[in-house]
Order: sequence, then C-alpha cells, then structure tokens
Amino acid sequence: MKAQRQKLAWIALAIMLIAAGCGPSPTQSPPTPAPTPVLPTQPPPPTATTALAFPTGVFTKASLTWEFKPDGTYYWKESKSGTDASGAYTVTADQIVIKDDLFGCQDLVATYVWTDDGEVLSLTPVDDKCTDRKNLMWGKWRTNPVPPTATPVTPSPVPPTATPVTPTPASPTATPVAPTPAPTPVKVSITVTFAGGTCSMEGPQQVPAGATLVIHWTLEDTNYTLPGLCLVTVDEGKTLADLEAAPGYPQPSWVHLSYGDCWPMEYGLTTTAVQVVMNTGPAYIACFRSETKKIGVLGPIEVVQ
Repeated sequence: MKAQRQKLAWIALAIMLIAAGCGPSPTQSPPTPAPTPVLPTQPPPPTATTALAFPTGVFTKASLTWEFKPDGTYYWKESKSGTDASGAYTVTADQIVIKDDLFGCQDLVATYVWTDDGEVLSLTPVDDKCTDRKNLMWGKWRTNPVPPTATPVTPSPVPPTATPVTPTPASPTATPVAPTPAPTPVKVSITVTFAGGTCSMEGPQQVPAGATLVIHWTLEDTNYTLPGLCLVTVDEGKTLADLEAAPGYPQPSWVHLSYGDCWPMEYGLTTTAVQVVMNTGPAYIACFRSETKKIGVLGPIEVVQ
C-alpha cells in the first residue's frame, strides 16, 4: 500500500513538471515586430537648362566695331576704310539672320551660326552671298565692356579750427577756342564694267594719298567662269603697255599685288563694290574672266601726295 502511494506521488510530480515546462516563461520577452519596409525616395525630375540669350552690346575685331542693340538693330564700321552699314537681325537658337544697307548687298539676307563664351562672340557663315560682308563679319569678336563708373568720394569736413583760406581772385575769362573739326574721310568712286569681252573704267584717274577708292563693279558678260579684279603696281620703268602684253598667268615678277589678293565676283551676282585705302601708285586694275584668262588692264590711277 505504501509502495502504491509513492508511485502515485511520483506520477503527480511528473505531471506538474510537464505542465511547468509547457507554460510561458516569466522572463521571456514578447517578440519584436518586423520593421515596416521604407520605399526609396524617387529623385527629383531634372531641371531644364535655360538656353543662352544672344548677347547685345559692342564687339570689336581688328579695325572693326559692331554694336548689336536689344531692339533687333545693329551698326558696324571698319575704321581704316570708313566703310559702315546699319541693319536688322533676328536670332533663332544658335543662328542669327542679318540684313543691312552695305552698298551692293542691300537685298542679300545672310545667316550665321553664333557661339558666345562671355568674352568672345564667334560668327560662322551658313549662307552669305555678299563677299565683302562675309569677309568682314566671319570670325571671333571680343566683347568691349563699358568701363565701370567710379565710386564718388565724399570730401572730409574741414575742422572748425582750420585757418580760413582767402580765395584767389578769378582770372579774366579766356575766349573759348573752337575745336578743330576732324577731317572728313575722302572717298573717290570709279565704275568698272565687264562687257563685250573686255573691261572699261569711268571716273577720276587721280586719288589723294590716304583716300578710299570705291570700285563699283558691274558684270554684263555672264558667261565667265570666275571673273575677278586685281589692283596692282609695277616696277619702275614698266607701263600700261607692258601689263597689256604680259600673260595673265603666271604673274610676272615685276607685277605686285600691293593691295592684297584679287577680288572675285561672287557666284550669282552681277554687281559688287570693292573699297581700298590708296597709298601706293600708280596703280592698275587687271580684269580676268577666269583665274588665268586676262581680258584687259585699266589705268594708271595716280596716287597724289
């Protein structure tokens, strides 16, 4: 009987231990909830870059000055020859379209590509049938900023103990002398015509030294491949007759292009104008129907000191 009670006691103890193992632990922490996932932040949309505006103001290149005004007009001038023109422009993206009143090019609209880095404005021709204007406008133009205005200096007050200064009596008013006006640039115009297989000239044959010779050139013969004009000088002892007898090509050693390269007539044109400052003479105009075929010589044009 005693053994049976001990057996029941062990069975009860085992049941109690099993029950204790299955119950919650007094020190066990509740489970930590899983963190809520955070979606990555979307990057802001890219900001559009603002297109650069065409610069206005005064720009210079060698002896040239060009002023673009905000109202869509412009004015340029070449200081050595006195050549100038006024016109209007429009800008679309990186292209500028211009039209001005340069002699012989009044009806010719031109298009250029422009770039600007804040200091240099670059112009590259896309379509300009005016050779004179294209030769002048093409290239890099430097910004010519207006000098800043100086900050005024406030005078220091005179100390109250300063010795008074006796004013110096004013001297008699001098008679103002009128400034001598600047001399007006001298321009001399002549007309050269290609017609009937030769060339002819109308106008004076004497030009003051330093004057601008304006050659108005008209092409009536339209079957020439590359008509051109050359303003040349010759060695002492050579004459118009020698030039007329000389071949158009090669150029004789005693003939000199004292005024630079020859001027071709732009394809499609029948009139143009050439301007050059005269300082060496006598000068002759050689007329060509192509690069090597000479059709006549005009002159001499004397340069009077």
